[in-house]
Amino acid sequence: MKRLLVLFCVLVVSSISLSSCTVNDNDMGDKAAHKWEDFVQKNLIGDWVPVSIAFGPVIGVPIKTIPYPHKPDCNKDLLIMRKDYSGAFNRQLNDCVLKQTKLTWKHRFADVSFVTEDGRTIKSVPLHKDSKSLVLLFPAAEFPEIVKMIDPTGELITSENIKFLMFKVTYVK
Repeated sequence: MKRLLVLFCVLVVSSISLSSCTVNDNDMGDKAAHKWEDFVQKNLIGDWVPVSIAFGPVIGVPIKTIPYPHKPDCNKDLLIMRKDYSGAFNRQLNDCVLKQTKLTWKHRFADVSFVTEDGRTIKSVPLHKDSKSLVLLFPAAEFPEIVKMIDPTGELITSENIKFLMFKVTYVK
């Protein structure tokens, strides 16, 4: 009988100690995940208008800085980043025809990456972000159309040095 009582006590104690408490551990993890997501997304969510492009090496003085080439008399180009990690880049073509490139985005440690609807991945480094401005650094080799716009003659940018050059794009809300 003593053995049964000891066995019963061990069973009761172990079942109490192994049962979960009233606070759901998953709720704590979910709260932490939401707080982290809010922190990561802070100052990235919104509609961003590009205002300038600086071109040059990662470190040092830019070789050339130009205002972003919005089409006159058209809506301004726009980078849209939504809370659900979806977004788009709206670009005005000739005659103010809108070209929208849908994308998804994510922010991980020291980069913000975009995946376009055609599967192209574009990585950038956020140099600055606050509630009104955002500065992203992109590899120049990823954007031949901007390279031609900045250096139409090909004197500054060669196939040898393009892999070391970056575009710093400044956006405002």
